[in-house]
Amino acid sequence: MTNNLSISNDGVSLCYKNSCIHAKGSNAKLLAIGAFAMLVLIGISALSKTN
Repeated sequence: MTNNLSISNDGVSLCYKNSCIHAKGSNAKLLAIGAFAMLVLIGISALSKTN
């Protein structure tokens, strides 16, 4: 299983398994924020399951 989020000056690439989403400009910023929020929510749900 491969999760990958790469951020460069001109865009963002978000990859999960074999599918990738590439975005540039203002869409790249939205994609990065959305991916970060998703990771935070997954982390919170994982922590709540262990308690």
